[in-house]
Amino acid sequence: MIELLYALPGRVDDLVSHARKPANNPYRATKSGNGYACGHNPWLYARVVDKLRVKTNAKTGVQTVTWMERPVYELADKAAPGGPLVKESVPARPGTIERKATSPLWRVGA
Repeated sequence: MIELLYALPGRVDDLVSHARKPANNPYRATKSGNGYACGHNPWLYARVVDKLRVKTNAKTGVQTVTWMERPVYELADKAAPGGPLVKESVPARPGTIERKATSPLWRVGA
């Protein structure tokens, strides 16, 4: 998905080439920290989230996107015998963003 979003502003023949042979895509998504990065200046960063929802206000056209960030874990300093080897370093937390839905995220023929 992140590779498609990055490629959308590009040329149609490039999209077709990448779809036919993904290895031809010069901007493959790669694991980066807790998520994935794609592209080069500008680049996109994506991560797996839970409870992703999009609500659109029909009167104003504003879309509200909400999600829950996943907790981040790290190795425990000293684990008790039989105890957990990891601990939660950043708890799960909600995220939100609003955008005016005046047009699609991309434009055909742009």
